[in-house]
Amino acid sequence: MASRDGVTVEGGASTSPRVTRMDFSASSSAPVARLTLTTEFALGASLAPARNAPHENFPTEARWSPDGVCLLTSGAEDCVFRVYDVPARVSEPGETRASRDGNEAASPRRSTSASDEVWTGDADPPPDALWPALRVRAAESARDVAWLPTMRAHDASTCLFASACKSQPVHLWSAVDGSVAASYGAKNRLDEPMDFSAVCFSRDGSRVFAGATDTIRSWDLSRPGYHDCVTFYDAGGGKKSKRHRDGFVSSSFRGATATMACAPETGATARVVAAGAVGGAAALFHEDTGEMLMLFEIDDPKRTQNAVTRVRWSPCGLYLYSARRRDAAVKCWDARNASAGCVYET
Repeated sequence: MASRDGVTVEGGASTSPRVTRMDFSASSSAPVARLTLTTEFALGASLAPARNAPHENFPTEARWSPDGVCLLTSGAEDCVFRVYDVPARVSEPGETRASRDGNEAASPRRSTSASDEVWTGDADPPPDALWPALRVRAAESARDVAWLPTMRAHDASTCLFASACKSQPVHLWSAVDGSVAASYGAKNRLDEPMDFSAVCFSRDGSRVFAGATDTIRSWDLSRPGYHDCVTFYDAGGGKKSKRHRDGFVSSSFRGATATMACAPETGATARVVAAGAVGGAAALFHEDTGEMLMLFEIDDPKRTQNAVTRVRWSPCGLYLYSARRRDAAVKCWDARNASAGCVYET
């Protein structure tokens, strides 16, 4: 890849998976990599070789906290959540970088479950510019994570994030000491624990939503457990497909819920939850009733039904952005008029 003004290009196709903090300031003509986190994931990798990279412990999620102070990541192979305290000023290239021991000694957090440090390269990997302030090992690989929207780093009681992991209930973790603050579970029609694949909070932080195959469940944040679970949406149960007045059929939203996001509190779409399914559709639901308000389906003559892997709202709450597997385009939808189709894609 050729370099251009304002862009730092590092490595090639064989470089290790990485998390990068980009510089989007007005002084830069293009995003610049200012903080790259690579070695931490390599140390948590197993000895199993990877085909196109030194290891397979790539980061599956990277989420900024609502106050922009912390960065939360999850590893694909070691099942470890990592919380970084990102400094306001990142060292310039060539400046002395803090060592791993120095970063961890300066942090008020402690590591609750250190991973077995294994590196399969010929030499010791170079130290990252920043090391995690907290490591938390989950029982299974993480499928989705979400910060509590009211999180503020100066208030330890709000430093919480939720996770949806394989064969696990939704756990609410403390980002201060790594303990489980609460767990939210549900059972299917066979009285078996449900397997969740997506999680999000309401904008006021009072409720948590979790998506599974053909269903979405919700809980009051103050009432954890299995007994107070509410069926937010259910496409199964032998019910007939419901055709809405706008022309869409609710049963078109099927498969595992892969991603969820609540709309901004202000605007025409306040109290609306967006979700994307493996079946290839994205839908809007009313936060209070669970009624499906709109369905966005991509005209796909080949019927590949590529899964919707991410949905995100515009800051104004009027547009929804979606991304699909095996599709390089990000599509924009008008949340006020589903019949308009895709507004644009980029």
